[in-house]
Amino acid sequence: MLILSLNGYLDFFLDIFRFNRMTPIFADLRTVPTAEFYAANLTPRGANSFDPWGRAFNYPEIWIFLFDFLRALWLDPVLVVGYGQILALAGAALMTVRRLERAGERWLLTALLCSPPIVLLLERGNSDTLIFLLCLLSLRGHSVGRGIAVGLAAALKLYPLVWFLPLLALTGKRAPLVLGLSLTAPLWGWTLLQSTAILTATPHSGDGSTAFGLRATRNSLGWWAEHLYGITLPSPVLLAGSLVSLFLIGLVFYAFNRRDITQITDDIAASSRWPLLLAFGFLHLALFCAASSWAYRLIFFAPVAFSILRFSLWTTKPLGPWFRAFLGAAFGLPFVVPFLPYGWMLFSLAVSLSIPILVILLGGLIWQRQSAVSKIPTF
Repeated sequence: MLILSLNGYLDFFLDIFRFNRMTPIFADLRTVPTAEFYAANLTPRGANSFDPWGRAFNYPEIWIFLFDFLRALWLDPVLVVGYGQILALAGAALMTVRRLERAGERWLLTALLCSPPIVLLLERGNSDTLIFLLCLLSLRGHSVGRGIAVGLAAALKLYPLVWFLPLLALTGKRAPLVLGLSLTAPLWGWTLLQSTAILTATPHSGDGSTAFGLRATRNSLGWWAEHLYGITLPSPVLLAGSLVSLFLIGLVFYAFNRRDITQITDDIAASSRWPLLLAFGFLHLALFCAASSWAYRLIFFAPVAFSILRFSLWTTKPLGPWFRAFLGAAFGLPFVVPFLPYGWMLFSLAVSLSIPILVILLGGLIWQRQSAVSKIPTF
């Protein structure tokens, strides 16, 4: 059904999610030119007539060679990569669903993956889907292979190098992991050399409503202040207001829920899902602090939201109703609020609500894991 709707047969399906659809499909992949066109017209990068909308090419150059390779095989690289990402994500989701014991857990995961930010990711064909799958792959298997997966992700988009930090902290034998990353160093090093050109060509996502992060939160507060009260506040005031609000939310959450925080972090620390939650939680915080990110990068927050909502809904420990409400709002609203009128203008604020609560829960999880290690007797 999703593939049919993306092809244009069920236009009303995408209208439900309240974002502006771009035609033809997989718009973000259409900025990638041929090597010949790039050499003749885009050095340095600028207006890109290869793209139907004239947007600048802001992907690493490795994508040009990947697409030209697919063209040499008489394949349409946009459709191959776009639909390939959808099928790969669907396959990973089905494998996860099959391992879940409760029907409620399956519905929860399905709801998160069918939310507006994730549908936006698939409709745009953005390569963050592939990056997400490589990050998932790097949490499994042999350490050398995990390092290679991180290196490939960083070559395709530079920011996954941040992912290597929590992965390194979670790995016992670190030498094979570092070796795997080193084997791909020529690829991600090549991308690193292009970082200035890529950042210059990348539009500021915080200037739109389908974004989250510090810049997006500041802009959203300014929009609401102007439309509700007719007040135009300067950017430093809005930024300071955003930071103070996040601090106060975290303070209230911790002050009223200390016992429940300990109980849920206890449950998570004792489960096999804590490395996934810690790694993706760290990446989500990094993306939030990096000024702004497009809404579809909530794909990296989805495993965190699923894990925490799952524990809060089905834990055997008695959690307070206000604590459950806090978690439901912080980790559920970002995926639901775009359905509402003016929902996308509330989106960045909904994501911001999760930040102080996630910081506290990750801090509690790290504390629980450290305490468990310190209690292991040594001889």
